[in-house]
Amino acid sequence: MAAGTGDGEAAFQAIAELGWLFIVDALAMKAAVLQQSSTLTGRPPDAYKNLVEALVPLLDEAIRQDRFDLADGMMNTAKAAAVKTRDSNLRKDVAALADRVSKARAGYEKVSAAVALPGNPL
Repeated sequence: MAAGTGDGEAAFQAIAELGWLFIVDALAMKAAVLQQSSTLTGRPPDAYKNLVEALVPLLDEAIRQDRFDLADGMMNTAKAAAVKTRDSNLRKDVAALADRVSKARAGYEKVSAAVALPGNPL
């Protein structure tokens, strides 16, 4: 319910509470909250800027977990939200963030391919 009204803070708190009681994918749930918030209309540009700022640590966590499928969805959300802010500097920051995700994915794929080679002791 909190996500549907754009109250990300309450939604994140609810996710944290769920995490204490159940095994949940908190990262995916938080990404979904922000994605849903990005689709709400009639919000001021600052709300979308705050959304992008909230996505940055989630993106970092997705990269640490090698969850690039989730990172792709978050990047789509960040790009759409940045456009709604009408802030060219934020759009540049989001483009740089997308580049960082892309480079992390390339590094992950390179290491994964090396680890998968026959005879690799790892």
